[in-house]
Amino acid sequence: IGEQIEQWNVFPALLKIARGCLFFSQGKHGLALETYMEGYIELAYIDGYGVALYEAHRDRLFRNLQKLLNMAERRQWLVSIKEIWEAKGLSKKLPGLVDLCDARLMTIDLFSESNYE
Repeated sequence: IGEQIEQWNVFPALLKIARGCLFFSQGKHGLALETYMEGYIELAYIDGYGVALYEAHRDRLFRNLQKLLNMAERRQWLVSIKEIWEAKGLSKKLPGLVDLCDARLMTIDLFSESNYE
């Protein structure tokens, strides 16, 4: 029937992303961020299907980030995401995550309450 490509190695990473969502919904934001990033990093290291899944699921992280009402916490998440990604050497392979963080940080800084005082 042809050659079947096994991609089982992506499932533990997807499970971590799903657990990150669960922790976020439970209000365990620190644990959620850590677990999300573990999953995204694992996917980013798997060329082909892993990278495609990382890109497909990346928006989930930012959708939850938008739910954080506290701007200081939202800003800290963005800074942490960017630092973790860069520390793992992924900012050159997949710069989109850092670019998204930078754009959102710029928006937060531009529209922060301190600019209107």
